[in-house]
Order: sequence, then structure tokens, then C-alpha cells
Amino acid sequence: MEGNNHFGIKCKDYWMGDTLMVLDDDYNAEQELIASCFRVYESAAVSYRDHSDFLMLNTSVRQSVLRNHPIIRGVGDGSAEMWLCDKPPIRQFASDFD
Repeated sequence: MEGNNHFGIKCKDYWMGDTLMVLDDDYNAEQELIASCFRVYESAAVSYRDHSDFLMLNTSVRQSVLRNHPIIRGVGDGSAEMWLCDKPPIRQFASDFD
């Protein structure tokens, strides 16, 4: 995997690390395909950690996952998030952010 970017995470304005420019899905004002900026990681493990941080720390993404996950779909009162955080591996990981 070039750049060790296992989840296709784009750079964003705040990314300070190395980058890789690849034709993907970004277009300029003339509707011409232009290179997209992707994050480069030193290892697959760092890529996985960054993706995990993104999912855990981004409220809108976390809520979307909770709404659309096949096991917990339809739970709209917040108990789904409590259920997820009650599972041992996730509970330990989530406690790292408290």
C-alpha cells in the first residue's frame, strides 16, 4: 500500500505530515480531474490509529456509524453508543479519550 494509507484518508487543511498526490475524485472549476492529496503514514499501524481516532473523535461520523451499523440500527436514544462502549476492547479504547 503506497504511503501506508489503508483507509484513503485525505490530507485536510490541518494535516502537517507527508502527502501523496493521486488522481481520485477531485475536480477543478472547469470540471477537470485533478490530483487529490492523501496522507502518508510511516506504518500501517499509524494509519489504523489515525483512522480509529477519526472515527472516535468525529461526532458526526460516530453518529452515522451508530445509525447505520447493521447490529445496532434503529437505536436512536443513545443506548447504542453505550452498548458499543460496554464491550471490553472498545471500553478500554474509549477510556483512553476520557
